[in-house]
Amino acid sequence: MPRLAPPCAALRSAPFLLVTTLGLLTSTARAQTGPTAVQTATVEQSAMARTVTLVGTVRPDRRSAVAAEVAGYVSELPIEPGDRVAKGDVLCRFRADTREMVVAETEGRLNQLRAAALEAEAMVRKWEFERARIAGLWDSRRSSEKELRDAEAEFAAAKARQQAAAAGIVATEALVRRVRDELERCTIVAPFDGVVVERRTELGQWVAQGGEVAVLIALDPARVRVNAPESCVMFAEVGEPVSVRIDALASAFVGLLARVSPDGDEQARTFPAEIELPNPDGRIRAGMFARVEFPASPKEPRLTVSKDAIVRREMGPMVFVVRDQGGTVMAVPQAVDIIGESGDRYAVASPGLAVGDRVVVRGNERMFAPTPVIPMPSSDTQPADRATESSARGPT
Repeated sequence: MPRLAPPCAALRSAPFLLVTTLGLLTSTARAQTGPTAVQTATVEQSAMARTVTLVGTVRPDRRSAVAAEVAGYVSELPIEPGDRVAKGDVLCRFRADTREMVVAETEGRLNQLRAAALEAEAMVRKWEFERARIAGLWDSRRSSEKELRDAEAEFAAAKARQQAAAAGIVATEALVRRVRDELERCTIVAPFDGVVVERRTELGQWVAQGGEVAVLIALDPARVRVNAPESCVMFAEVGEPVSVRIDALASAFVGLLARVSPDGDEQARTFPAEIELPNPDGRIRAGMFARVEFPASPKEPRLTVSKDAIVRREMGPMVFVVRDQGGTVMAVPQAVDIIGESGDRYAVASPGLAVGDRVVVRGNERMFAPTPVIPMPSSDTQPADRATESSARGPT
């Protein structure tokens, strides 16, 4: 009677049979489908620094606790947290009935003073004429000295009344401007384009002068704050592009190094640095976690590849280099070390890579081994959004 193999032996042989079967199926499928059409880009050489990954936090460009310049009773509050507002949009209104009445009263008083000023001017002209007439009569001995002195006194009094009226107009005009200004300040507006993050008052509430009504932040541009080690600070150049990854968005962005503080932390030996990120659509939010590729060496000539050329496997990052092997065009895997990052390109080190080599940038996602390919015409200049997205590609 034939002996049966133990069940455990059969189970141990199952993975081997499965792998063998999958390998045969893959080879058969590849033979049936033929070479894979791919797009390629050139390996270039450019001056780039080594980078280190620093972690940081997204901060708003500006944050303002918008306050009331006058005291008032809240009659309108047309905002909610999360609302986007433009500069000049209404955040809050105070009841303004009393101030409107004060403005009307003050403007009426101003009109009275202007009328009084016209009357005083007329009296000045009248007594100027009378003084000249009586002075002529006095010269011809046809009027008394008293009449002359009375005319001069009346003229002086008219001039004084004219000057008082003019001064009253100036003071009342200033008062009108002040009460009008107070009336305008009953409407509190956004000081800049931004997003409302908090309301600090409610309808029907009394707000004292200087009391806060809302908190507003500006997120375009967004700013990423990191603490740069002292060993890196000397290589940081303000205005240089810096790559930033934001895990929550699964995306990478290119920002500009805005500033590096000269005042460092004496214990950690780090210096605060800020990277400015364009954020017109508001996707990047304050408080998000960010990874920044910060320069850590002088710029030197290095091999660079498009970020789309990098694929990540368990053994590490690699590129697929197009080679002619015995008349067959093959995409051959080549392990690389990523030593720097700038914009849409990585600086890499690999003994098997040289300037001018062609590497696969489209169609490499499913490659694991040397693969027959048909290189398709492509441009080495990748669109910014595609380059940005590809730089955020995770392990596959």
